[in-house]
Amino acid sequence: MSGFKVLASTQGLVGILSLFVNQLGGKISDSKGRKTFLLIGPIGNVICGSLVFKNFENRSLVVACRVIRLLITTFSNTVMVTASLADTVTGGHCRENRLHWTPWS
Repeated sequence: MSGFKVLASTQGLVGILSLFVNQLGGKISDSKGRKTFLLIGPIGNVICGSLVFKNFENRSLVVACRVIRLLITTFSNTVMVTASLADTVTGGHCRENRLHWTPWS
């Protein structure tokens, strides 16, 4: 399989897996807390990056690390940060500031 097809396949696989990983991870983080799930992305990226750096000739490892990195980066950055903001910022407060904001105040 050519390199372009492998990249396209991994991107599609990540899209499908994200539907399940993000939902399940969001439910678990609601009960266990957000802090540890926010750290999954950076720690996972360091681990996968060092694995790829040491074993760059192993194509299956590189592809697996690519899928894992895309999944955990999306989960820890997008899902966890959005959930954390929703936990800390109330809706009325945001709406009130947006309605009464003027460039001169």
